[in-house]
Amino acid sequence: MLGLYTGGGFGAASRGWHRHARTHVLRHPGEDRPVLYNSWEAVEFDVDEAAQLDLARRAADLGVELFVIDDGWFSTRTGDHSGLGDWWPNPGRFPGGLAAVAGQVHRLGMRFGVWVEPEMVNPDSELYRAHPDWVLHFPHRRRDELRRQLVLNYARADVRDWALDWLDRLVTGNHVDHLKWDMNRGFSQAGWPGRGDAQDWLWIDHTRGVYQVIDRLRARHPALRIGSWASAVMRLNRAG
Repeated sequence: MLGLYTGGGFGAASRGWHRHARTHVLRHPGEDRPVLYNSWEAVEFDVDEAAQLDLARRAADLGVELFVIDDGWFSTRTGDHSGLGDWWPNPGRFPGGLAAVAGQVHRLGMRFGVWVEPEMVNPDSELYRAHPDWVLHFPHRRRDELRRQLVLNYARADVRDWALDWLDRLVTGNHVDHLKWDMNRGFSQAGWPGRGDAQDWLWIDHTRGVYQVIDRLRARHPALRIGSWASAVMRLNRAG
């Protein structure tokens, strides 16, 4: 538990917490963060190799240091309705895979990053059809969707192993320097059928499971940087 006192009002309190995060929480507090370009506002889900490389060349000309491809690069993900959980490049959009794009981005003098949302799954996905038991839910209740998403249960060892495996292959196979790790919905059914008292710890064990995956991934890839988006301060601090 942390507390802060200031006589300088809300602004001073905000700056105090920022100072604490920069000096005591971030893994690399003295490191200058790169100038980042993210593809979302330009094209949203309309992502393909040619358009991304065109954006990358424009970004490089502006002095950008980190180019990030946002949502829409994988599986059937042409909108928010499907594909989340199936983490392989869409072959129609990226015929050369992400590695070809990463190589061009690196040759332009920039680092390469991609958007991921490892804690979420669309019901319309191969992952959910194969493992409907992997999501947080209560038995005999309709599973609540927000943004057409359900939340994967990272308290489960098999979910953690699955996540670490595809994240490791994504980073290794495509020379990824940065992950934009998103989390776009909260818990509405924090249930784990059949686990009895384990459900009392589910909030904690899920968060610890996410942290474990992040820590193990960074141990394998010390140069990898992870940005946390649309999530709680504690998650942001962990990924930093």
